[in-house]
Amino acid sequence: MASNAAITAVTQVASMTIGAAIAFVILLRFGKNRETDGLFAAYGIYGIVVVIAQTFRTTIVARLVEGGSLFAALDRYLGAITVIFLGAGFPLVLLGDPLAHLVIGHLGSTATHTARIALLVLWLAAGLQLVSALLAAALAVREEFAVPGGAYVTGGVVSIAGLLGFAPLLGIQAVPLGLCLGGAVTAGVMSTRLARLGYRPSLAGLVPDGRSVSRAGLLLWAAVGAVSGQVAYVVTIGFAARLGTGAPTLYTYANFVFILFMAGIAGSMTIVLAPRIAETWDRRPESLRGPMLEVFRAGLMMVLPVVAVVAIAGPVVARIALSPRDSRTVVDVLLMLSGGLVAGIAVPVPQIAIYTEGRYGTLAALSAAGVVLQFALCAAVLGIHSLVALAAASLVTGVVLGVVTLVVVLGHGTAPVLGMLGRELLLVGVVAAVAFVPAGAIGFAGGPVVRPFAALAGLAAFVALAPRVLPRHWELAQRALRPLSERMGRIRPAAA
Repeated sequence: MASNAAITAVTQVASMTIGAAIAFVILLRFGKNRETDGLFAAYGIYGIVVVIAQTFRTTIVARLVEGGSLFAALDRYLGAITVIFLGAGFPLVLLGDPLAHLVIGHLGSTATHTARIALLVLWLAAGLQLVSALLAAALAVREEFAVPGGAYVTGGVVSIAGLLGFAPLLGIQAVPLGLCLGGAVTAGVMSTRLARLGYRPSLAGLVPDGRSVSRAGLLLWAAVGAVSGQVAYVVTIGFAARLGTGAPTLYTYANFVFILFMAGIAGSMTIVLAPRIAETWDRRPESLRGPMLEVFRAGLMMVLPVVAVVAIAGPVVARIALSPRDSRTVVDVLLMLSGGLVAGIAVPVPQIAIYTEGRYGTLAALSAAGVVLQFALCAAVLGIHSLVALAAASLVTGVVLGVVTLVVVLGHGTAPVLGMLGRELLLVGVVAAVAFVPAGAIGFAGGPVVRPFAALAGLAAFVALAPRVLPRHWELAQRALRPLSERMGRIRPAAA
């Protein structure tokens, strides 16, 4: 189970890295315009299905081992996947035009037409993501961990190659087509491996029936808590479109990097910790304080240096592909969003506790409340006419949901835990300030050429100082990263 969790975490990080790489290629190839705004609006909607698929790697594994035959269970859940895929066609295909107008319509016909066509193609890509997630879960049951990681990385590379290859002919629509090609390769690699293990899919299993609908409902219900962030992002993109051409694109670039950080730090630790907590937790809220403290300490040791490096060197690095004004905007949005990383490393343990107790209704309620709050906050700050203000709305939503999650799980024990986490944040923050503030001052005084080197100097100072001043924190951070780094080393040969 630990190996499965570690490889799932690595696969998630690899997927997010590929997504960020695709966004960077789009930036270099197409820049910032109404077409990219429309594309990223469609991509955000498609991302809801992708998030649902990603939850299969942790929610469906137990179901596949029921009944004794993995391949028979795989056939049964292929029908459920078909139901979800056909259901996704309702918003992505049948309602694609009104949905595009709702999200991005303020930018005109070019943006909405781009979004509408992209949604059609991305529906197919979403189906491939659903199939790939199911196949990855099946291979995990057989302890075939390297193949899924290699398949996702290979598929990502094919997506980028397809994007670049078809761009001269198709323009911006080369992006969804590239995602389709990459998804087909990912699913094909894992299908080939399962075929070698003896699996022959039953065509009858693809025909949905009443049981398929029931299984699909269970999978969607288990995924509700995970999709709220993506839905809130789509809401934010809709408000960003009201700020003018290019605003949704710039917000998306910043959000891609933020999600990469979140997946690499908070998301990965959640996946690695989930099996252990599920097996050992005695169902007493107070017994969660120890694991929460360990996760928070380890997370802070990763989060604060990352944010500091972005603050010092981010604007200079972003100028490689953006104008000075746009690069400053993207970095400011990213820094505002990055405050949510602290909340992100505070809630993994309570969230796992909610999952362990099967309180999916609670997760659904929290998710719905988060989307409503995000909509209200975005509407409230829209008059400021600032992407950073929209990012601040996202930050507030994340912090509020984090605190509410703690209250739901810990009850009256929430206040002492918040105090404990605050002290840890202050302690690690002081160490980070000692390392990065002098380096940042030198970087800003020296100008753009000096700032990347100053950021590296600050990072080196933090790495030298932290093990001496905070040895326990440093040890926990290394422990959190070790299974991921070990598994990453095993995935790379498979992808080569």
